[in-house]
Amino acid sequence: MTRLQAIVRTAAGWGRWLLSSPVRASLLVFTIAALVRLAILFGTGSQGSDCKEACRVAMAIVQDGEFASPYAAPTGPTAHLPPFFPFLLSLLFGWLGAGLAGQTARCVINVLAYSTLYGLMPWVADQLGLGRRAGFWAGLILAAYPVHISAEVHWGWDEAVAGMALAGMVVWTRRLWMRGWAPGWAAVTYGAAWGALYHSAPSLLPSCVLLAVLAVAMAPRRGQAVRWWLAAGCAAVLVVMPWTLRNHAQFGEWIFIRNNLGIELSQGFNDRAGFTMAENKLSGAVMTHPTNDPEEAMRLKAMGGEIVYNRMLLHQTFDWIREHPRRAAWLMVGHGLAFWFGIGTGYRVVVAILTISSVLAWAAMILRLRRSQPVTSMVLLPFWVAYPAVYLFFQYVGRYRVAVDWSFFLVAAWGVLSFTGLGGDDGAERG
Repeated sequence: MTRLQAIVRTAAGWGRWLLSSPVRASLLVFTIAALVRLAILFGTGSQGSDCKEACRVAMAIVQDGEFASPYAAPTGPTAHLPPFFPFLLSLLFGWLGAGLAGQTARCVINVLAYSTLYGLMPWVADQLGLGRRAGFWAGLILAAYPVHISAEVHWGWDEAVAGMALAGMVVWTRRLWMRGWAPGWAAVTYGAAWGALYHSAPSLLPSCVLLAVLAVAMAPRRGQAVRWWLAAGCAAVLVVMPWTLRNHAQFGEWIFIRNNLGIELSQGFNDRAGFTMAENKLSGAVMTHPTNDPEEAMRLKAMGGEIVYNRMLLHQTFDWIREHPRRAAWLMVGHGLAFWFGIGTGYRVVVAILTISSVLAWAAMILRLRRSQPVTSMVLLPFWVAYPAVYLFFQYVGRYRVAVDWSFFLVAAWGVLSFTGLGGDDGAERG
């Protein structure tokens, strides 16, 4: 036996040992992800960076007991953000303050959250019938290179937590689907879990609606499935109702979790708009956002608050779209290109990684997964269609993709292993 053969055989043995335990595989991915991101964080000396809107609201909670003032000047109560992350952050800032110690702790917790998300990939892959090896390689790729580096190190919010929660919901949904939506309390707890997740990622709602439609349409007992999903929907409504009532009490309008549509649409559709926030920073278009411009924030306040301000910008943006239909259509195409392929991010490596992962994921979904693991493919599909569709209307920011990113890399890795015969569970659907 040559030395090279011995090395290959030893490496293969270590690989089998590593993948024989989901805990070992997950710990390795987690450790690599954490070390890479912590090295960037402390190596660049940027651990004092703040997260603007969420940090400001968190401090308003700590200092004034109000969910308020996310902008560059105090503006009063807000519905600009979902509530989960600012309230969580307020606990940290109440303990350490919003200075260097608090911001450093926020960044470290953010790094650990992303590392946990990637570390969970082997387990998630196992639960979805895709094989631990696919999860390990997908997690390892995401761990080794921070594709969304600003979010994964410095300015991340709760998108990694939303990604973990969504992965858990996808696993849970697959189990319920394979059990035929059996009657019981599972519908109530499942719906309540979605309601809780909306407090972090309300943009998942269209995907969940599409998921329910597909589940009912494909159920062998359609009437039972309809009743199941109605019960789940009622539970979700009950969970989001307290925050909805808070918004109504503050603003006199019924608002689902957050209300920033006018502001964000206006950033995506205007004469200087590009595909991404990175491009809009260079052009100066994003600097008109009240988060960045104190004068604009005071204008918002003088108009009567963010509800009136959002409504005004919404009308202005719709007028601009009607006057520039081709330009608006091109911007929507560009937002989609940025989401799927990283076009406009300014980083060639990111463009290459996102393009390869997206193409491989869709190829695996269409050519293999829908036949090999039909339930898994049907559970994932709504989040691959409806979730990106939401972001066709907004300038692309890397963290927008994080909640579903893990699924693209996972299916892409599974597809490569399955097509090459190197691994991946290509057997029958199992529960």
